[in-house]
Amino acid sequence: EAQGDHARSLGNWSEAERAYAQAVEVLERGSVQHVDQGFASLLDKLGAMRHRQKDLVGAETAYTRALTIYTSTRGADDLRVADLLDQLATVLFEQQPRRSLAGPLFYRAWAVREKLLGPNHPAVADSLHHLAFGLYADNVSRAIPILLRSMEIREKAFGHDHPLVAESVNAMAVLYETHDRLDLAIPL
Repeated sequence: EAQGDHARSLGNWSEAERAYAQAVEVLERGSVQHVDQGFASLLDKLGAMRHRQKDLVGAETAYTRALTIYTSTRGADDLRVADLLDQLATVLFEQQPRRSLAGPLFYRAWAVREKLLGPNHPAVADSLHHLAFGLYADNVSRAIPILLRSMEIREKAFGHDHPLVAESVNAMAVLYETHDRLDLAIPL
């Protein structure tokens, strides 16, 4: 795992993925219990490296295993669980045939974050951003208010000129453009 961490710190994603995969194999061959949070953390790192390398199926597998462990050891209403729900949903969203599975996971991540962090936390804004696309990309009238709420939270937390505020504005423009509403997209 330390070799993977070092390779990741240097930006060597393939070497990090290889080292993390080897660490998982070693632990699986040994007597480690697969409900250990350290093992879940390692699976999370492996999933992240596979995701960076566009191995979406491999990332999905690693994230799913980590999510199962964290949910059973920490409970369903935990921030680490919400983070993994978000990561898994992102991987599913990037796979066209599995895209429909992402929305409910984005929704659950948002619900946990809002419950634990409050409605105005930047992590809640991130969840809302993902939720707008994960559940409502085909419905502008539902997605835009969610993106506006995300933007408001980000603006309040970071200021008007922050890149995350620009990301929210850009997301609204993309959504309008996708639905042939250039009259609303161009000003954004």
